[in-house]
Amino acid sequence: MTAELGTKSAKIRRLGQAGYSRQQIADFLGIRYQHVRNVLVDEERRTGAVLKTSPFPPEPGSSAVRGPASDPHRAIRVDIGPDGEVRLPKGVLDAAGTGSGGYLLARFDDDEIKLVTPEATTRKIRALVRKHIPEGVSLADEMIEERRREFEREEREVRE
Repeated sequence: MTAELGTKSAKIRRLGQAGYSRQQIADFLGIRYQHVRNVLVDEERRTGAVLKTSPFPPEPGSSAVRGPASDPHRAIRVDIGPDGEVRLPKGVLDAAGTGSGGYLLARFDDDEIKLVTPEATTRKIRALVRKHIPEGVSLADEMIEERRREFEREEREVRE
């Protein structure tokens, strides 16, 4: 909804009309709350219309822009608690396919902290292994065959 808009002020006004709170707009655009407030207050003075903002984003499926909490591909601010606890927005957890009681794997990579689902890690490991194992080869079958040959060799040595 804001992609085609050229200025931050236009984006602020559009998000304000969609019902986002000033803080949500500031977080979504990565700007200061005061900037958002100034634009919306100026718009209200100019037009005489009061933009009704809400502390909650519009309902899913509405024509409004998806806010940062529901768009897992947008960078969002995540606060760290005094004990180091990090709380991720529900939209991010839903996109990861996990929720309360689930878990993610964390790693530090190129000066970034990356959170990865266990399923994504398994897919990456399998893709890496596939690069080194020809199509149609079963490592389990090869290992079983190797163990049989080893057992037969040991049996022959015991008999001799």
